[in-house]
Amino acid sequence: MLPPWEFENPPCREMGTEVFYPDQTVGATTRYGFRQLATVKKVCGNCPFQKDCLDWGIKHEEFGIWGGLTEYERYLIRKKLDIKFELLEKYFA
Repeated sequence: MLPPWEFENPPCREMGTEVFYPDQTVGATTRYGFRQLATVKKVCGNCPFQKDCLDWGIKHEEFGIWGGLTEYERYLIRKKLDIKFELLEKYFA
């Protein structure tokens, strides 16, 4: 599995990481939070790497938006499918 930062020219590359890690003080229930989340989900939904990014996020990432899903959405998938986090050591060897 290729880590998302090694994807070749993903559409999100020019967006900056801050949009994928929403400010928890703003929250997704505010008007700004909804717009930010909708923008990210749109970019992810049109991305050729969306499935791979989501798979990575489910297996390796507790925080942020990965493959268009929020932390909570990925948590529900992990819980339903009994998926455990994988150690990242092999990706940084």
